[in-house]
Amino acid sequence: MNLKIKYPEFKARRYSPVIDLGSSKTIIPAESFFIGNFLATPLTVIRDRLKKWLEFEKSYQELYPDYSKLFDVSRRYTLTIKEDDNIHRRVKRLTDLNPRELEFALSQKIRAREESYSLLRTGGDKAFDLDIERGDSVDIYGGNVVLVGMVKSKGDARKAQQVRFKHVSVTGPFENSKSKFRDVSCDCEDSRRAREKQGYQDIRLVCTHAGALLHYASENMRSIKGLREKDTQIFLPFNSIFPQERKNVKLEWIIQGEQPNLDYLTTDVVLSRYFNGETFFSIGKKLTNIPVIYDKILESIILDGTASFEVLPESYIFERSNPINPAVRTLFTQMESRLEDHSKGYKKAGNCLEKRDSSYETIALIFKKIKDEVRLLFNRNFPPVAVVRKDIDSQVGITDIYRYIDPETHLHPFEELFMPKIMFDDKTRKYTKYEVIIPSEFPIPAGLRDDYKEAIAKYFPGGIEGFRHQIQRRGLKNQTNLLDLT
Repeated sequence: MNLKIKYPEFKARRYSPVIDLGSSKTIIPAESFFIGNFLATPLTVIRDRLKKWLEFEKSYQELYPDYSKLFDVSRRYTLTIKEDDNIHRRVKRLTDLNPRELEFALSQKIRAREESYSLLRTGGDKAFDLDIERGDSVDIYGGNVVLVGMVKSKGDARKAQQVRFKHVSVTGPFENSKSKFRDVSCDCEDSRRAREKQGYQDIRLVCTHAGALLHYASENMRSIKGLREKDTQIFLPFNSIFPQERKNVKLEWIIQGEQPNLDYLTTDVVLSRYFNGETFFSIGKKLTNIPVIYDKILESIILDGTASFEVLPESYIFERSNPINPAVRTLFTQMESRLEDHSKGYKKAGNCLEKRDSSYETIALIFKKIKDEVRLLFNRNFPPVAVVRKDIDSQVGITDIYRYIDPETHLHPFEELFMPKIMFDDKTRKYTKYEVIIPSEFPIPAGLRDDYKEAIAKYFPGGIEGFRHQIQRRGLKNQTNLLDLT
């Protein structure tokens, strides 16, 4: 399509289960627990993992040459290699390296991205401040139980406004905490940006440092001051260590073709992040497709609707300071006003994916009223539309949590305008009533109508005439506003 208007779209930072706490939400990204595990692991153990990862990769490539990995680090890289105490640049596969060379190459990639070697070289006890004057690395306060610690920063502490250790606190850190992760805070930039309300919501993020603290506390329960007898296990919603070591993991969910050993998967995540530059958003989408990593408590709160799968965007695109086409801003303001009108009663409720993993994948802006939602789709490739999702009280099945392949064949949004159906919802992992609409309560701004007309002509079955027939057949209200687009 040759669109006349430049349409804005949300950019993603994270894709993750989100715990709805009423007045706020806590994002619990799987990648924070995997990379946090790495940060909390002593270098001696990391070296052993890199050695075993190389052995695993080489043997697997020989046995299964067509094996397609979730995190592919099999291509050639331009690597910094240390040979005979001399530094060289070489084009090699990671499996061509020995363990010492892989460790050095990884340290250089971490240094380039984080401006520090801390993620690799300062793990285990060294990653946590145990200064007696400031208390133990983890502490418990009365009332709401709060886990507090000082976690080694991933970045360069010599830079301005950087500190050597990040102050991290997690309210509700135990499996038996009534409200799990009710509040999470960290001094890091990632956590600070998440706390910005994105224009419409109050967000808490389990960042990498918080993930590291939770892992370390889980493995060092005796260092928790004031621990009660019933507080027997730190809540780790994702398992990034050997399944045998986590009593809640269901081994039968290990799938052939996915990583059967979580140590290798953790290494894959780290290597893909630092050698491929893979985003947290992409890593999160992949990890959440692997059944074995889910703790049973996380499964239960997804099943009961307390948690759902959402997107943390880079920013709120409709901030007044953002340069957006005036006609597009007018359309958004009209849609927002109608939905938030007292008679409608919808409220902004975050972001999620519609048409996931298709060429039409869009980060939608959610407006929610009880169990029903209207999701506004702003995509640079087509004019804005809305998806109406209505709850039908369908149940989430345990297998619905893990969607390896979306069960639906996604159509272009303009191909299914005003054609209600039942479709799977990536956010709730339930089937809902689903309908794509163009708002009709008000005229579409004149500057956008040519783009709407072209999209309808190209994608709607039967083109313009087919669209006219569908509008009239459905007896939709305010037909004139819709027919003006034809």
